[in-house]
Amino acid sequence: MAFCTKIEVAMIGSEPMAPDISQEETSTPVVAQILISMVFLSDFWYLFK
Repeated sequence: MAFCTKIEVAMIGSEPMAPDISQEETSTPVVAQILISMVFLSDFWYLFK
């Protein structure tokens, strides 16, 4: 539950920035997904370590 909530909050928080970076539509979502996934993985690694 907490994981889904974090992802939803991150997605909602990144939506307002979409128009400003519309020219990088193709590459930005991938980079954002990688960064978000890395943050979540590091959080879980720290919790379960």
